[in-house]
Amino acid sequence: MSSPDIAESLSSGLMAAGADVFDIGLCGTEQVYFATSHYKMDGGIMVTASHNPKDHNA
Repeated sequence: MSSPDIAESLSSGLMAAGADVFDIGLCGTEQVYFATSHYKMDGGIMVTASHNPKDHNA
């Protein structure tokens, strides 16, 4: 499973539980911090494999 698949499953689960989800797309951590603050959201989540190869987040 890759990051886009994990992010989609996470979003689906959160929405099924009643949460609003706003996907800002592929970005850096600083953009998550900015969007969370700028749009006055309750929190932000980033799906990443960090410094590992892209297929090592399964």
